[in-house]
Amino acid sequence: MSRDDYDRAFEIVERVIGWMTGLPKDNDLWGSLANLRGSIHLDDPKRADYALAYADFQEALRAWEVADNRGGASRACNNLGLATVYLGRPDEALTYFNRSAEIADASGDLLARLKALFVKAWFVSECQGDYDAAEKLYQETYRLAKETHQRERLVYHYYHLAEVYRHQGRYQEARESLDYFLGAARDMMNSDERAGYLSTMVRLCVLSGDASAAQPYLEQAEAIQRAVPSDLTAHHVDWAKAAMSVGHGDLVGAAANYGRAFNHVAQSFEGEFLLEYGRFLASVGRAAEAREVLVRAREAFARHGMKPMAAETDGVLRTIGASVRP
Repeated sequence: MSRDDYDRAFEIVERVIGWMTGLPKDNDLWGSLANLRGSIHLDDPKRADYALAYADFQEALRAWEVADNRGGASRACNNLGLATVYLGRPDEALTYFNRSAEIADASGDLLARLKALFVKAWFVSECQGDYDAAEKLYQETYRLAKETHQRERLVYHYYHLAEVYRHQGRYQEARESLDYFLGAARDMMNSDERAGYLSTMVRLCVLSGDASAAQPYLEQAEAIQRAVPSDLTAHHVDWAKAAMSVGHGDLVGAAANYGRAFNHVAQSFEGEFLLEYGRFLASVGRAAEAREVLVRAREAFARHGMKPMAAETDGVLRTIGASVRP
């Protein structure tokens, strides 16, 4: 969804809510409106407010339960899980993801089960670090996506599986999965998103010891930046260039590219970039700067309940003699 889509959606939701004031409450409609408003507070960078999103999703759940809309209730629980992750309450989030799946199973709603398990797989991977369990969940949701003819969801499995493989160090498998995704999902993403996926592919090539293979992906990202320039795309391109420089042993170039990427960093994407940048700074003896960047990375991971990445950041902090706060 683009910025204009969020603005338009928010305007329409607020207008309809205004119309409904004083009228008999239609719980089904009210649930949809509350859920949509919560989604805007969850996803729109300009209006991001996870506490408001949580409150909206709670309202949607109550309304849909009164309306006996089980599909809606399952969606609301799913979204409550996401909101609680971003509020830094991952244990509470898991109860919502499980409840979403239980509601879907009880009603026989395969699409709701697909969505519930798909988001739970992401949570198990990114917040719990149980990559084997995440892979099994993705295998189940892939089957459900095929059975229910959900092309977009089917294609996005390749990206999420690539992330699982990357976390496990299975870089060649990750490259193959992400390469397929980049080809199949071309019509499903905006320019900023595509630049981000291309940047990830560049870093995967470097991680697998094949920096030369990264060049075509970097060139595609640079072409996007020339055609549709944005701060976020600039961040992704400079991050990819930094990884390429490291892969070619050019530490001076890497430092310059990391620095430029740092100037464009966006809060919603900052954690993993800051961990990589902090690790680089530590490797070239810039310990004080590394500590500052890594502490910020750890705060970002903790804010989103991402325990494995927070623990990895702690490990890097210890290597430079920095104290680690629980």
